[in-house]
Amino acid sequence: MKNTLYHQLYEKLKKQIIEGQFKEGDKFYSKRQLSKHLSISQTTVEHAYQLLLDEGYIYSRPRSGYFVSEIESLTILNNQPIPSLFDDDSYKPKASDEAYDYAFNLDEIDTKHFPIELFRKYSKDLYDTNHLNQLRRGHFQGELHLRFQLAFYLFTNRGVICDPNQIIIGSSTEQLVNQLVDLLYTSTFIIEKPSYPPIKNILDKKQVEYEQIEVEDNGINVDEVIKSQKI
Repeated sequence: MKNTLYHQLYEKLKKQIIEGQFKEGDKFYSKRQLSKHLSISQTTVEHAYQLLLDEGYIYSRPRSGYFVSEIESLTILNNQPIPSLFDDDSYKPKASDEAYDYAFNLDEIDTKHFPIELFRKYSKDLYDTNHLNQLRRGHFQGELHLRFQLAFYLFTNRGVICDPNQIIIGSSTEQLVNQLVDLLYTSTFIIEKPSYPPIKNILDKKQVEYEQIEVEDNGINVDEVIKSQKI
């Protein structure tokens, strides 16, 4: 996967940003211009930009383009790019699947981009005779190895210091929010506006008090969260 053209482009652009050829807030190459300059497809550029977005090196503004992020806040320690899912073209959608350009059902999985070969390989490795303990009931907080990886990712990519024991893995956001509300029933919650609809629905159904705070270009307004004195 790392030998793909878009990954090579991603590494080159990332290096330029890290080495300071672009400063924070600088406007980044447009996809169209870079595609034309390098004589490569715009899809290749889009895939490389998606990796840069995922890793926090650039950000986008509607109708304005891409801009360089403040990378000093990124903790770059043995940083591994998020595996891209764009190479799997084995899925051939049925005619019924092509009725809509976009599926807005939050329960759906984008099967076109599912990394089936990696999944098959890791599944085979997992059920090797040396890993049969994985067939047993797992830890009630979620598999320890996964929680370690999540803690490592949060630190290296978001600068969040988190112990694996502070992480709880559930089957869905709804399940975890339900448990959280039951534990903190007398508390007042703060949620984003707009927010993930099922979360608001759960709070309404349980008749729990909550406050909504507007989401701005860079996320929830932290100053308003502090002013609310609810935390």
